[in-house]
Amino acid sequence: MGISYHDDWPRQHQQAIRSAYGRAPYFEHYGPSLLTLLDAPPEQLWDLNWRLIEHVVDALGPDLTLSSTEEFLGADAGAVEQPVPEYPQVFADRHGFQGQLSLLDGLFCLGPELPLLAYQR
Repeated sequence: MGISYHDDWPRQHQQAIRSAYGRAPYFEHYGPSLLTLLDAPPEQLWDLNWRLIEHVVDALGPDLTLSSTEEFLGADAGAVEQPVPEYPQVFADRHGFQGQLSLLDGLFCLGPELPLLAYQR
């Protein structure tokens, strides 16, 4: 299935990410290169998701290998429900800590410390 570009959703997403994370400690380091992926997104949603995931993994530099499957394994395939340790978030002063937000929240708020979060459990 192709991505619709009838509306300028890439620009809207870029602005939403800037608004939410522009003041995050690592936004200036990781944000611009990630946002450029939305400047020329591919025709298929799967390809866009893959590029974004690859970009985040490459930015953090862990020794991970991504692979795809030929069939859908379910939305929660491989998911492990574990509480997320609290970390400083952009709007924590107004909303308190919000767990399970997104990978972008962890990336922009924790930067290179994000992979270490998994070992704090």
